Amino acid sequence: MSLAEEVGKLDYEVRTFLDTIESVTICEGRIKEDPKTWEIKFNGINTPLEIDAEALDSTIAFRRKYLKLTNTPAPGIKGSEWYICLKYMAEIATISQTREESDNVFVAEALFELIRDLTPIKKELVLKGAKGYVPHEGYRCVHLYVIKELMEGLNFKLTPRILSTTLTQLGYKEEGTPAIYVKDLKKHVRFWWFKEEHFNGGVDQ
Repeated sequence: MSLAEEVGKLDYEVRTFLDTIESVTICEGRIKEDPKTWEIKFNGINTPLEIDAEALDSTIAFRRKYLKLTNTPAPGIKGSEWYICLKYMAEIATISQTREESDNVFVAEALFELIRDLTPIKKELVLKGAKGYVPHEGYRCVHLYVIKELMEGLNFKLTPRILSTTLTQLGYKEEGTPAIYVKDLKKHVRFWWFKEEHFNGGVDQ
């Protein structure tokens, strides 16, 4: 059965409700962990109904927001009808990037601005308190202690794992913490690898 046929079999009140929907916009964040928000615009109402995508698994949160927005209760929609309504709204929806950054993205971007200002250092100085990055194979490699020091200066709380994942999903950092062998230290040292292309047009300092 086609979606049009499914919609056609809905109760008249539910079909009338769907007819009042002018547009639907699904706002996505910059990374996959960011929340998604649906903005549902109704005829004759300037302000769209904004609701988190995860809250759309039932009508409860939607009905509350609809009542607050329109001062009118939404029609009674059964579970199976709501599923069809969601399919209809998803079908007419356009995808847009959200105008606001998530907390994780905001913190990661603030940290990356500080990483941009780091100066190059020799890799044998990494575990001796030197604050900078190690140029290596087209990357700027930064030790975790430098990351932690920069984060303390920002006064934001974000675990290294979440921070690393966010920077990777933004495209700034390689996955994981690959190690570089430091001959003077006679050991492998793990770093966060940042792509040189994001600094000064991709030219090493």
